[in-house]
Amino acid sequence: MADPILSVRNLQKHYGAICVTNHVSLDVMPDEIHAVIGPNGAGKTTLIHQITGHLKPDGGSLVYDGQNIANLPMQRRARMGLVRTFQITSIVGSLTVLDNVALAVQSIAHNPLDLWANAYQDKALNDQALVYLDQVGLAERHSVEARHLSHGEKRALEIAMALALKPKLLLLDEPMAGMGHDETQRLLSLLQRFKGQIAMLLVEHDMDAVFSLADRVSVLVDGEVIACATPALVRQDPRVRAAYLGDGDV
Repeated sequence: MADPILSVRNLQKHYGAICVTNHVSLDVMPDEIHAVIGPNGAGKTTLIHQITGHLKPDGGSLVYDGQNIANLPMQRRARMGLVRTFQITSIVGSLTVLDNVALAVQSIAHNPLDLWANAYQDKALNDQALVYLDQVGLAERHSVEARHLSHGEKRALEIAMALALKPKLLLLDEPMAGMGHDETQRLLSLLQRFKGQIAMLLVEHDMDAVFSLADRVSVLVDGEVIACATPALVRQDPRVRAAYLGDGDV
């Protein structure tokens, strides 16, 4: 059996007397979509912050791709292929769609110091950027300024930029937030396209999206994982239904 791409063990984070992350353990397997769900205030964002390096844990371990990353800075983790999207957009609205992705391609190039000077004129960078745009359905929108994209198109652009960073693990922080039904369905179809190719850790409130995408679901309540199983088993877990899903059909 393959080793996890991410192994979290007994992760802890306290703010004074409040335990926000309470001995959390979970694994993300290669090419798996692993969802984290839970009510508001459950500690999901704090957990993601610790995995990406935005926050330092008070205890426990984080092993990514076989390496202990607990003390590595955010930038180092990203360059190792631990890529986060959707929490704080990195899109530059005044640049074209193509230029945004070209800059992402350039950021992992051997000489990223010439980032702003060369990316726009570099045909090789632009050709690579077009490949990623084509994968997310935005190739025909390459010359549009990013600020003119719809909300859903901006999400797709963020995925193209993430793909340009060659992720081994993609952390998706509430990607469906603020979307209408049609845009949600388009983003679901896009993420389904990469299922089995890139491991993903998905934090999301849209339960329809979670249960259609995820291979496994961890349920976080009051900073503690109360269940981790397939979507079908999580649906039926009485602790999960009492704490989060409720008694109605889900």
